[in-house]
Amino acid sequence: MTVTADMSEISNLADDLGQAAVKAKVASSVHMTAIAARLAADARRDVAVDTGETKASISVKGSKNSRIVSATSRAAFFLEFGTSDTAPQPFLWSNAPAAAERLAKALEGMDPFD
Repeated sequence: MTVTADMSEISNLADDLGQAAVKAKVASSVHMTAIAARLAADARRDVAVDTGETKASISVKGSKNSRIVSATSRAAFFLEFGTSDTAPQPFLWSNAPAAAERLAKALEGMDPFD
């Protein structure tokens, strides 16, 4: 007695899963880039402007799996967190929760099998 099995559906499923992983990585990268850009724009909108140095120093850098939004001026830290003489004037961390929420919603709605 010979037993045979058609494995084509298993092969198709494996192909679909492989493609889904690639699609998910591309989609999440696109979402991360857009959300980081929005966070930077929101921070630029909210930063206290004296000379404009801090506003100009807000940037987005990224790698394959991450995005970093930062402000690199000498005054950025002191504006964000305050000093012994001045109250904090947050512009970056105050916008981070909304960015995290946007990312969670974007990833939640992703369908890599589309």
